[in-house]
Amino acid sequence: MPASGWRGFRFRLGAGWPTLRPGAYALFLFATDADSYRLHQPGCGIMGYSRAQVEALFAPLPAARLEIDRVTVTYGGGATQQDDWLVTVER
Repeated sequence: MPASGWRGFRFRLGAGWPTLRPGAYALFLFATDADSYRLHQPGCGIMGYSRAQVEALFAPLPAARLEIDRVTVTYGGGATQQDDWLVTVER
């Protein structure tokens, strides 16, 4: 998430949306609220988002297709996990 925060990102997403041609794809990656690096590294600056928050961000867009997938990768035999929302949007 950019330094401008949730509202700033939502504004820029809406402003940039018309520049995508119909049929074009955009890909976004957000840490989930369960990402262990974010939870165990205070002050790291990574914000985690629930699925509902991610859905709300993209709800106003007239997307032809919106796919929200969850990607989880573990490290150190499961000691930590990288947990992200992978969002694919087709105009």
